[in-house]
Formats: sequence, structure tokens, C-alpha cells
Amino acid sequence: MRRSMMLILLFCSTVSVHAQQLYTVEVNSSKVKWKATKVIGGGHHGTVNLASGQVAVNDKIITGGEFIIDMNTISAEELGGKTKMLEGHLRSQD
Repeated sequence: MRRSMMLILLFCSTVSVHAQQLYTVEVNSSKVKWKATKVIGGGHHGTVNLASGQVAVNDKIITGGEFIIDMNTISAEELGGKTKMLEGHLRSQD
């Protein structure tokens, strides 16, 4: 009896597995918004472009993904004249 129940459970779990689908992100029409806050107060926000990306979907549920961000495209939006200094800092090795 135990053996037949185990086989039935194994069969049911095998049948319920759905195929995972991978979707490629359209990087030319996608943008990531970012926001950073300072410990003392204030912060910055802006955008950065994606270099590539994929999203894994299983039974209409997102199960994973990978996104590669092009840090050379990062931009700050609220700083006026100091924008270039912050962008240079964000793109640097530090």
C-alpha cells in the first residue's frame, strides 16, 4: 500500500510540473529608476539603462531573472549644476 501511494504521489508531482519560460527584456525601451538616501538626511535619485536582462516565468509566476545594468549610463536628476560631479563619482571605481 505504501509503495503504491508513493508512486501515485511521484506521478502527481511529475504531472504538475510546468515548463519555465524565459523572456528577454527589451533594453531599448526599459529604464531603471534608482533612489539613494544619506544617513544624515537628503539623497539623490535618477535613472540607469539596462545592458541586458531575462525574466523566468513558471505558471504565470516570476521565478527568477537576471539584469545587467550599464553603470556608464547612470544619471542623477535633481542636482542642477552638481549633477556631473555626482555622476562621475557613481561611475568611478570607488
